[in-house]
Amino acid sequence: MGIIDDQMDWYDVAGNNWLPEQHRKAAAEKAKNTETAVEEMSRTATLTIDVASKKATFENKGKQAAAELKAKEAANAGQFLIQAAKSMNTGYNKDLDGMAK
Repeated sequence: MGIIDDQMDWYDVAGNNWLPEQHRKAAAEKAKNTETAVEEMSRTATLTIDVASKKATFENKGKQAAAELKAKEAANAGQFLIQAAKSMNTGYNKDLDGMAK
């Protein structure tokens, strides 16, 4: 079935030839949606101009939010792969039971 690690993403799951086509398509769609969301978050920035004090402040919190989303989605991809393996009823590795919680 493959190695499940912390760096897994939806593209890894979508490219897993051991999974049925429906699971690969679902993972590919999730990869596309996640990539779009991360790109949009990365572009979010705030420029505050204080005319009275003649100071400008630039904040780019979008990159941090995008990194957090990416990490969350990597965990979700791993869980999806575990559940997909279980649903195939092909004698999946019983060690996966402890991981899919």
